[in-house]
Amino acid sequence: MPTATPAIKHKKSSQEKRARTREQIVEAGLLLLAKNKLSNTSILEVATTAGVSNGTFYNYFDSKKELVEAVAYHLSDRLAGQLRKHFLGVEDPAERIVIAARTFMQQAYQEPDFGWALLRLMGTLPKLSEIIRLSILFDLREGQAQGRFRFSSESAAMDLVLGTLIAGIRSLLEGREQLDHINHISEISLVGLGMPIHDAQKIVAELNPARPAKLI
Repeated sequence: MPTATPAIKHKKSSQEKRARTREQIVEAGLLLLAKNKLSNTSILEVATTAGVSNGTFYNYFDSKKELVEAVAYHLSDRLAGQLRKHFLGVEDPAERIVIAARTFMQQAYQEPDFGWALLRLMGTLPKLSEIIRLSILFDLREGQAQGRFRFSSESAAMDLVLGTLIAGIRSLLEGREQLDHINHISEISLVGLGMPIHDAQKIVAELNPARPAKLI
């Protein structure tokens, strides 16, 4: 079996180091964004938070705007990866809506910096909002086609799901609600899409065995 030459090993090590440094800078951007500081902070502060020099920052990003976009894609990649894992074998679009809401809200609750960064980016970066909207759109259309959902406006249905999700995440981050709020948000989203409340509660209960079913 051929072994890697020193030159190849050095190149691989260098690439890994660059990837780690870039990740440090992106994580620093996420942290500052979560604290609502990124828009008013300097490149120097971003670099200091990341533990790198000012010059090193510019080796990876041309501007703060470019960093914000990198943070957005970092967040969307994490969420997309989690959703792909949780969606395996799930064919019911109603179940996928619940799983998506739970994934987003639990992640925000467990990692507040992640949650605040997500909310602020969704409000300022259309690309991130569009990525999330597209992930919901498929399930809305499939649910409508299967008769699981009933709505007259696809746009209104999208706003209902996304708006409820955003408000739910904010309630958790501000400490006004606890984890059980995730179940209520999931239920009310399905009911808003035209599903009978008993069916909505049943789906949420089945996807959360630890929660006693209290069906109407």
